[in-house]
Amino acid sequence: MSELHRHNLRDDQWAALQPHLPAERGFGGRPRLNDRVFFSAILWLLRPGAPWRDLPPCYGNWSSISTRFYRWCQQGVWTNLLSQLQQLADQHGQIDWHKQYIDSTVVRAHHHAAGAQGGQQGEALGRSRGGFSTKVHLKCEGQGKPLAVHLTGGERHEMVGFRPLLDAGRIKRAGVGRPEHRPAQLVGDRGYSNSIARKELRRRGI
Repeated sequence: MSELHRHNLRDDQWAALQPHLPAERGFGGRPRLNDRVFFSAILWLLRPGAPWRDLPPCYGNWSSISTRFYRWCQQGVWTNLLSQLQQLADQHGQIDWHKQYIDSTVVRAHHHAAGAQGGQQGEALGRSRGGFSTKVHLKCEGQGKPLAVHLTGGERHEMVGFRPLLDAGRIKRAGVGRPEHRPAQLVGDRGYSNSIARKELRRRGI
């Protein structure tokens, strides 16, 4: 049990998350699994990339946890939570607006992953040299905190996610003013070292 606890949220992390979560109620008026236990279960699964069924029983029923996870995806809870925490970090001066990083990586998908409405294109799935996969395009601020994510099929070039990432990741500032999102410098590897990217950066004043 002590080995599992190292995946759990610390008290200070939970204090930052809790105010931004949906009200604690279940379907049909039934109380739902404790939110802190739910988050700890998700963190446990993400660390080793384990299947839902491998979740230790101490975190509760894996089926109930997976159902809530996907429901929150559909309801935009995770997106809203990221936005709220980004605003909180910005208010505390923990967002580096001078420099941002951009990169992408390919994640292998199970050959049974496709099948949702919209087909492979709608699911950000494709076939690259590594097989059936998704490419995750990510933009982070200067200290490594994620600002924006864009998903494509694994066979797509890095530049497919270039403009979407530049446009995304806006953080609403406290008080009056437009959301901040433009860095002074953008750092990327050779996949972004081309005339199209440089022209776009000059146009945006980066």
